[in-house]
Order: sequence, then C-alpha cells, then structure tokens
Amino acid sequence: DELAERVPSHGRLAQVRLLVDRQRISAAAGEKARVDALLSAIAAQKIQPNATAGAPLFASLCLSCHSATGKGAGFAPPLDGSGRRDTESLLTALISPAAAVENVFRPWHVRLRGGGVVEGFLKSRDGNRMVIQAMGGGSRTVSRLRAHTALHVGGHSLMPSLAPSLGDQQ
Repeated sequence: DELAERVPSHGRLAQVRLLVDRQRISAAAGEKARVDALLSAIAAQKIQPNATAGAPLFASLCLSCHSATGKGAGFAPPLDGSGRRDTESLLTALISPAAAVENVFRPWHVRLRGGGVVEGFLKSRDGNRMVIQAMGGGSRTVSRLRAHTALHVGGHSLMPSLAPSLGDQQ
C-alpha cells in the first residue's frame, strides 16, 4: 500500500505513527476551522452565545471531570478562571483540547506486563511505583515491576472535543 511504500525501512510502528500524525493534523485543521467559523459568526452577531442554554451541558459534561465554584469531580483542571479567558482561547479549549495541555495534565499510558492498560494523569511516582489518576477521580498504583511500558502521550488530551455536542448558543 502507499503508506508501506513511503516508509519501507521503518516497519509497522513507523507506519502507525505516520497514520496517527496524519489523523491529528487533519483533526486539528477541522477543529481550527470550526473555531474560526464560530468566531466569525459571533463577531458578525449571527449567533449569540447563551450561558443559560449551555448550563445543562456544562453540568453534565464539564463537571464530570472538572470543578467550578466548588462543584464537580475535580479530576481535571478547575474551570473557575475560565470566565476571564478570551473567546478564541475558550472555544479552542472546548473544540480542540489537545491544542494546549498543561504538563501536569498530560495523559499517561501504562501497559502492564501480562496485559492490561492504565491511563490517566501521573499523580506521583518514585523509584518503585507510580500513581495514575484515572478519569472520574479514582487512582491506581502501579509497581515498577508490573509496568511493561509507561509513557506520556504527547499532543493528546483525555478531554474529548466538544464540537459534536456544542450548539451555536451553547
């Protein structure tokens, strides 16, 4: 196939990485286009964002991982300061969350010896173990001996894009 012809000396892993990179670039371009379209529509007053219309979505989606005003799971970064963000950075965070992930919230992928995977944020680690905080707030301790590989996943966020869920006023 075309992909195999382009990277014949690098093997299957290189093919997979190339495919994932292409998908990320394509997704990022689509997400940027959606942000730009919304910004243009807001500037032209074709749509008017409405916090009341977005409140149920915020409560059901955002607060399942984040916290704000003392409510929510508190697993992901708190959203208390989000109201002070400019419109473009707020839309980018919602539609393209991987565009700017703080180091402390970089996702980790730990493949276990004997099978299984643990994913989440690296809460702590020492020479013998690491603690991974999973979505929803629970955590799991993995001994160094049990981990086959442990690495952070660059250019990725555990937060899904909210583009499919957002209506123009939300």
